[in-house]
Amino acid sequence: MTADLAGKDLDLIRAAALEAGALALDFLARGDIQVTAKTGGSPVSNADLAVDALLKSRLLAARPDYGWLSEETVDDHSRLSARRTFVVDPIDGTRAFIKGRPSWAVSIAVVEAGAPVAGVVHAAAMAETYEAAAGSGARLNGQAITASGRARLDGCALLADPAMMRSPRWPEPWPQMQIETRNSVAYRMVLVAAGAFDATLALSAKCDWDIAAADLIAREAGAVVSDHQGGAFIYDQPSARKRSLICAGEALHPLILARCGHIELHAWSLKPPRPSMSHKPESQLLHIVIGGELKSVDAVEFRDLAKVELVGAYPNYAEAHKAWRARAQATVDNALMRYFIIHAHRLLDPSKGER
Repeated sequence: MTADLAGKDLDLIRAAALEAGALALDFLARGDIQVTAKTGGSPVSNADLAVDALLKSRLLAARPDYGWLSEETVDDHSRLSARRTFVVDPIDGTRAFIKGRPSWAVSIAVVEAGAPVAGVVHAAAMAETYEAAAGSGARLNGQAITASGRARLDGCALLADPAMMRSPRWPEPWPQMQIETRNSVAYRMVLVAAGAFDATLALSAKCDWDIAAADLIAREAGAVVSDHQGGAFIYDQPSARKRSLICAGEALHPLILARCGHIELHAWSLKPPRPSMSHKPESQLLHIVIGGELKSVDAVEFRDLAKVELVGAYPNYAEAHKAWRARAQATVDNALMRYFIIHAHRLLDPSKGER
């Protein structure tokens, strides 16, 4: 993409983000927020859906040849044949939005060849608009921003889950830091880009729409963005999921990476191991491993229930996880084939009328 086209796309998505933010604020002002739960339990409001519809209409009318990937639109993968794709989170930080808190944002990126080339994160409730085009630096409300140059963990300002940072699973406790959090992942990242915080860390999965725009803004401001093992992100792939996130100033990033790189997330837990119960016989608790082809990589809904595969039943999680991992690795090239562990903690007897 030429710098001229990236600039024109930036102008387009900035205007769309400002309009979208105004629409979301209007929902709040009218007190007209209706919330339902998506598959998986995360909330979605009528404002999310209205903003998504507005952005899709505005942006694809201006660029009908671009692909579309949004948290609130079913992904039909037609975007994979487009040269450029809009990657959108209409309201990133929905939980904050529905509670009337200001830390939510409209996030829009234009992605080409796996990389964001234009990005806007508009925190409407705080009148803050962060933006960048590839190779042109990053700005907040038109003023250039730069990431922190801090080179010490001790005393740094970190956006992360406080419970995660206190977890006894860390081989070495973290030093004293200023730890805060925000609901919107995109907003956390642009706060790092602007130097308001030194870093943000998440050891949970994120998606393209959470981070694509903020990734470009942070990197243009001099920050480094990766997963928790240092891997760079490639966007607009068949799966939108990214396993983790580090966004930090250039000097701080390797210090965080050194503490996280050993972690295998499938075995990671914030909770301490339970005390040994070796004086009691080990209970056999039913764990079932199943799998099949999903309708979408972004929801747990099987395409054909008749074709769901029963891998096996196991007496404990360790054995079930071993079976799950072996089967999942065998289908790693098919993004829609997924396997799951079900813990059957209560069995129902239909003959007794239990439901």
